[in-house]
Amino acid sequence: MTAINLNHYLHPPITVKKEYWGISPAIVLFLAFLHLIRLIDPAAAPLDSDLLSIVLMAAVSLLVFKAITGWLIKSIWPTLAKYSEDQFEQNFNALNPLQKVCIYLGFYLSLLFLFILSLSCLA
Repeated sequence: MTAINLNHYLHPPITVKKEYWGISPAIVLFLAFLHLIRLIDPAAAPLDSDLLSIVLMAAVSLLVFKAITGWLIKSIWPTLAKYSEDQFEQNFNALNPLQKVCIYLGFYLSLLFLFILSLSCLA
């Protein structure tokens, strides 16, 4: 008779992808900035038009957008998520340099356009 190892089920390994590590510190920095700016300038608005608050808001928005899109891809199209984790890197490395640049720039520019479009919808 084989013994059943319940340790894996009771204490599953917690893995956090590297792109999610920046969300919590960015949100904490953004929220702390709102209070710190009031110490310096009591008349400052919560979202002052200062460059630092805009940069922090953009960073938080980008990290949240990245986390949500990753979660959506995994929940809507899990086969693509599994392919990207297991086989995409090998297939991408087999391409010639011009194909790599075209795919990279096309993907990056489409994400940038969608991010700007989503931020413009908030305004």
